[in-house]
Amino acid sequence: MAEEDYEDCNPDNLNNSDESDNETTSIKYKQKYKYKSLRGKTKYTAKTGRFILKETTIKNLVDCFYQDIIIIPSIQRDIDNEKVNNMIITYNDDNETFNFLTNPIQLVYMDNYDKYLLIDGQHRFCMYRQLLESLQMHEDCEILINIINTNDKEIIYKMYKHFNYDIQDEIKTIEEFKIDFKKIFKILDYDKFSNIYCKKIKKYFSLVNNQYIYTFEEFTTILYDSNYIELFESLDDSYRYLIETNNIFNRKYYTEDNKKDIKFKKEELNSINQKIIFNLKQNNFIELLLEHNIKNNSFEGKHTWIERKKKYSITTTCNL
Repeated sequence: MAEEDYEDCNPDNLNNSDESDNETTSIKYKQKYKYKSLRGKTKYTAKTGRFILKETTIKNLVDCFYQDIIIIPSIQRDIDNEKVNNMIITYNDDNETFNFLTNPIQLVYMDNYDKYLLIDGQHRFCMYRQLLESLQMHEDCEILINIINTNDKEIIYKMYKHFNYDIQDEIKTIEEFKIDFKKIFKILDYDKFSNIYCKKIKKYFSLVNNQYIYTFEEFTTILYDSNYIELFESLDDSYRYLIETNNIFNRKYYTEDNKKDIKFKKEELNSINQKIIFNLKQNNFIELLLEHNIKNNSFEGKHTWIERKKKYSITTTCNL
């Protein structure tokens, strides 16, 4: 039987029109978070634009932290809970004096990632968060924050050392610091990948863990652990390669003959009929995506299923 004339999955056509599956999440999200960006009244801006002093609310800071807009990097010290508790006592004794005398919390804004790194003041931030969540502080309480605009890791390192002059012996070397930042930036890369393309492809994934269809979190975790994004010059390239490989695998492997012989589960067949196969657990798509360029080469496609407690699979050599 001749192979079906497929219309490829087009990444530009994976739009956001069908968001019904996210309605419940959106409602919960709006109930939990008031702010989706770091806001505040600007008190001062340096002529160079590198430094900004803002007044913002504790609620704004905490919301941004829980949404990974503000990140406490791994190079920071571990939180000293006793120190936080002592700060709470001092704050409760005279909160106006505490807020006035303590330096503003220091955030580095990296526009490459649209993220803020908290490089000084994490104990104060933890204190404020604890007070807010225990209802000992009104959510509209305002504090000062400094925002430093840079994407340069060496500049961030120098600033971190400057703010933590009291623990110079504990601070990592610049090379160790860069390794830590590599981990941070790697996580941010995948976070950015998720943010940009989540609405386009998330609806094709399962909402709960199951044997046949990946959840979006499972899928991106596999890509993260396999350094997938690092293989490309841009996030757009990594996404388009994903869709391109999806289309080739779909056309070459899921022919009418194979579809007739494989015992698909309903959710698998629904996905295949939509020309989306990157979300399937029982094929070897991800393995080929990560290890084998199928664009200009033959490849072996595979799909596995269980029938009457026996495991079956069809492996087909797919030629160009």
